[in-house]
Amino acid sequence: MKKNLKRMVIKKILLNLKNNMKSFIKKLLKEYIDRYESNIMSEYLDQKIIESTQEQEVVGALIKAKKTSRVLLLLRNDEKPKWALMSGTMEKGEDPLTTIKREISEELQVSDDVINNIEFKRIRTEYIKIPQKENNKGEIIPETTRIFHYYQAFVEDEFEPQIQNDPNKENIVYEWVSLEDVNKLQPIYPGLKAKIEAILKDKKVEQEPYQ
Repeated sequence: MKKNLKRMVIKKILLNLKNNMKSFIKKLLKEYIDRYESNIMSEYLDQKIIESTQEQEVVGALIKAKKTSRVLLLLRNDEKPKWALMSGTMEKGEDPLTTIKREISEELQVSDDVINNIEFKRIRTEYIKIPQKENNKGEIIPETTRIFHYYQAFVEDEFEPQIQNDPNKENIVYEWVSLEDVNKLQPIYPGLKAKIEAILKDKKVEQEPYQ
């Protein structure tokens, strides 16, 4: 009887120790994971702040068909969609021409033959100050400088972009339009027609206040 009681007591003590040890280990693991995730998130946010305050380089191209004299415009799939030129952000290690060719391939989903038949002519580079602003999530976006590289891009005839095949869905729809009809597309980025005329005439692109 005493032996059985003793065994029961020992068994209970061991079980309590085991449960306590489990709880202790779980607590340690949770503290470690929380600290690790906190550090990772902190590093991520720090990196995002660094990226957002660095100069951003954007390449834009006015794609114009020689046969029809019409230009290609895209309704951008942004928070507030607007009609705009073909454009994209430069990635690390790229030059402007490589960027715009990659963006055309990715967003318009056209063949290499189409891209190789585009005559690119670099017009100029503009430096635009982007003021500090608050996004729709209440986050403060620091002031930065955005560098715009502009290209004339001429093709013999209009081609058909396959924007529906773009996995990132960066554009909603495209349209080939005459210069006279540009402002009929709504909504458009402020000063888009003037920008198109300036690029065609190889003139300085006058920037509207950035929004």
